[in-house]
Amino acid sequence: KLIGVTHVNFTGGEPMLCPDIREIIKISKKNGFTNILSTNGILLGSLNDDILNDIHTLCLPLDGHDAMYNDEIRGDGHYEKVSRLIDDYRSNDYNFNLKINTLVTSYNIDSIRRLPSKLESANTIHLKLFQVSNRGILNYTKKVDSVSDNDFLNLYHYIIENYPHINVNYLMVNDPSNYVIIDSVGEMKYIVDDKYYTVTDFRSLPFTENSFEQTSLGKK
Repeated sequence: KLIGVTHVNFTGGEPMLCPDIREIIKISKKNGFTNILSTNGILLGSLNDDILNDIHTLCLPLDGHDAMYNDEIRGDGHYEKVSRLIDDYRSNDYNFNLKINTLVTSYNIDSIRRLPSKLESANTIHLKLFQVSNRGILNYTKKVDSVSDNDFLNLYHYIIENYPHINVNYLMVNDPSNYVIIDSVGEMKYIVDDKYYTVTDFRSLPFTENSFEQTSLGKK
């Protein structure tokens, strides 16, 4: 709160594997933070799970319009599980937002063009596209999986033009980050100019108070 943080994203790895995750999320909410739960969905029993009473946004991954494409990336059975959760959300009223996080690779980019038809609903579902590219902090990515800036942006514009009722945003590889990351041992990290910085004292961060405020204006 001292540096203006308002949202806490519980992610991983897989946050549902943490035995204390429910209590941690409750404490976060009691302290006034807006909670986001980013899970692969496998360990989420249903959308009536009590853990969802304390979150603002549930984020689920889906990397293709069918099981063939998605499960090649996420593992067998993942598409069926997440699809059931999405269909439930489309059919009922819940007190949290649903956001689908999608990795865009050269393998699945054509499939992603058909993914939004699965997400259209009276209940707004958000879609966030993540570019996979073998540069910057993702320079370990296999070159065959990389998506060019041009192809990635063409996909984004195709979706917003053909599915105007879906809320879509994106993150490209070299976009500025507005996240402070707290890892499993409590260390804080921040990404600046394509590098991870470990933070022991916020005064050691490689930006000024004004520049921190500016980075918070980036895409979320």
